[in-house]
Amino acid sequence: MRSERLFEIVFILLNRKRTTAQELAKKFGVSVRTVYRDMDILSRAGIPVYTMQGTLGGIFIDENYTVNKSILTKEEQEKILIALQCLSPLDEIQTESVLNRLSALFQKKADWVKVDYSRWGTENDRRLFETLKQAISECKAVKLEYLSSYGEKTERTVYPLRLLYKSRAWYAECYCSEKKDYRLFRLTRILSATHTLTTFNRAELLDKISDNKADTAVPSLTAITLQCTAKTAYRLYDEFPPELITKNADGSYTLKAALPLDSWLYGFILSLGTEVEILKPESLKKEIACLAEKIMKKHREG
Repeated sequence: MRSERLFEIVFILLNRKRTTAQELAKKFGVSVRTVYRDMDILSRAGIPVYTMQGTLGGIFIDENYTVNKSILTKEEQEKILIALQCLSPLDEIQTESVLNRLSALFQKKADWVKVDYSRWGTENDRRLFETLKQAISECKAVKLEYLSSYGEKTERTVYPLRLLYKSRAWYAECYCSEKKDYRLFRLTRILSATHTLTTFNRAELLDKISDNKADTAVPSLTAITLQCTAKTAYRLYDEFPPELITKNADGSYTLKAALPLDSWLYGFILSLGTEVEILKPESLKKEIACLAEKIMKKHREG
């Protein structure tokens, strides 16, 4: 598992002056390219990992990061724990056990943050996560009852490879035995998931996924501009980064973003009611007006 590998790499580097990508690749049975990806993850997590080319080069941690080869300062312990804990929510399965082992080494508790993937008011999400987590960990196929975006219920037998959070939703990234190809299944559309006795080679299937396999259906983006009243400004901050939002002199707020014109955006704008004005594009304004008229007509007839 990647989290296990990251854990070991950190401590290899803390107890050696340096190593090489080739040595790490051989030790963990992965490609050199995968090792460099791991270095990038650790670096982005705040651990000062460096790579240097040449005969005297290699991979190493900044020598100022440790007091000596085996002892860490309190601040350094906190940095490693926080860095790896921040990776854990979106990392591969089994990260919790790694954090517990790190905490034991540092005599600290890894309970400063709790990640709960389920929606409010439902236990099904938690059960579904546990089912998929176990299936991924044990490399067991899962039989799914799945509701398509067209409302059709289908049954699939899939090999779950990992959980993916993307564009405000959780997905199970799987190899579908029926389609003989990789598919993303949105967790909120999975009606049931049942373990089977069929096993699969997860590492082999993961290696065959191209880097952008899950992004093959990237939606086109449209520049939009919305203006909201101060009353609903918090809704903008709930969904968008602050650098896309501007507070105006009259107390209103303007959002400028590039987004797909999809059902999520339509629903978001409609949920703001009369507290929002669409400034751009004109096509979006017309689409929302049309949807609002249909809603009004349906409820008046009812």
